[in-house]
Amino acid sequence: MLLTAAGEWQLAYHIVGNLDQVVLPAVGTAERRDELWRHTCCELFCRIDGAAAYQEFNFSPSNSWAAYDFDAYRTGQRDSVLLTAPMMRLSNEVGVRPLERVLRLEIEMRVRPAMQRQQIGCATVIELTDGSLSYWALARPLDRPDFHHPASFAKHLIPDEVLP
Repeated sequence: MLLTAAGEWQLAYHIVGNLDQVVLPAVGTAERRDELWRHTCCELFCRIDGAAAYQEFNFSPSNSWAAYDFDAYRTGQRDSVLLTAPMMRLSNEVGVRPLERVLRLEIEMRVRPAMQRQQIGCATVIELTDGSLSYWALARPLDRPDFHHPASFAKHLIPDEVLP
């Protein structure tokens, strides 16, 4: 993960396992679409260190995406204005164990310049073939998934710093 001072994000999500059990949406045209979290998707939450306002980004393996601004925890939601639509690349590779595959979703996008340290939360929603959803995140402060929770912003990122 990289965030430049100019506001360019470079992200890579890896979903590893028996992907035959994962529902992956069909790849289509890149477009903004709401409610991606109802199916397999990757998410990024970021805010200026210590701020109440934050942004949420959703990325689907289908090429659909969403971006929202919030004034504070789950309040004041509105569509984010991005400088350009996110560019996504999807690859599907064989893993190191039997039946294991690796789905890699790479994302590049430009947002407003980031001159200050960011607090970030990364999360993934996985839809399984039995219809259930599995939730994954860097931090999960509650007994239920809530990626918007302030304690979910578990990592700090300084512009031009690379996180593994």
